[in-house]
Amino acid sequence: MLKSLRWKFIIYAAITLFAILLLLPTVTSKLPKWLSKVIPSEEIHRGLDLQGGVYLLLGVEEDKAVENYLEQIRSSLADNLRQQGVPVGKIEIGKIDVKGEKQEAILLEFSGAKEKVDNLLSSRDFSMLKQMQPSEERGIWKFQLVLDSRITESTKKDAIDRALEIIRNRVDQFGVSEPEITLQGMDQILIQLPGFSDPQRAIKLIGQTALLEFKLVDE
Repeated sequence: MLKSLRWKFIIYAAITLFAILLLLPTVTSKLPKWLSKVIPSEEIHRGLDLQGGVYLLLGVEEDKAVENYLEQIRSSLADNLRQQGVPVGKIEIGKIDVKGEKQEAILLEFSGAKEKVDNLLSSRDFSMLKQMQPSEERGIWKFQLVLDSRITESTKKDAIDRALEIIRNRVDQFGVSEPEITLQGMDQILIQLPGFSDPQRAIKLIGQTALLEFKLVDE
C-alpha cells in the first residue's frame, strides 16, 4: 500500500514539475541554457486585447498620387513642346467629364504644328496618355489628355505599397514587439502597436506626410 502511494506521489510530482517547466516561457524569456534546449524560450506574445497599445487606421491618398504623377507628365510634355518650337497657349491640369465621372486631365491648347504634337504623344515617353475628343477652332487645337486606366490603377497600387513600406520603416523606430501593419479594404492601412503607450508620438511620426520633389529652376 505504502509502495503504491509512493509511486503515485512521484508521478504526480513529475507531472507538476513538467507543467511548471512548460509555463516558464510565458513568464520569462531568460531560461537556463540546458532548459532552453528542451523547451521554447520566447514569451507568448500578447496583443492589444491583453496588454493595450495603439490602434491607428490611416487612409492613403490614391487620387493625390495620380495627380502628382500627371503633373510630372505635364511638366515633361511642356518641355518637349517648347524644345520642338510648338506654340503652346495653355498646358495645365484640370478636371473633365469621362463617362459621367470627373477625372484629372492635361488640358493642352496650341496653334498649328498638330503633326509634331501627334508624333510626340505617340512616342514611348507619352504612351500612357489617351486623347479625349480633340477639337480645332480658328487654327487653335484643344487636346484633353487622360491617363490610361491601367496606368492609373498601377499608380494607385504603387502609392499603397510605398505607404506600407514607409510605415513599416517608421514603426521599426519604436522597437515594438510584433506590430501588425495590414491593408484594410482598398485604401486604408491598419496599424496595431501592442504595449506602446504614447499614441500622440505614434500619430506624429507615422501620420506625417512625406513628399520629395525635384524641380528645374529657370534662371
